[in-house]
Amino acid sequence: VNEKEYKHARKVLSAAAMTYVAATATAVAELVRIILLARASDN
Repeated sequence: VNEKEYKHARKVLSAAAMTYVAATATAVAELVRIILLARASDN
């Protein structure tokens, strides 16, 4: 892999990693929402 390909591959892999970060953040936010809704319905 030459330098140009390496830089491009690194950029693509970083973007792919960010999709996992975004998906994890969304899942955590949804979990918090469900917990809060469950706690509110107990009252």
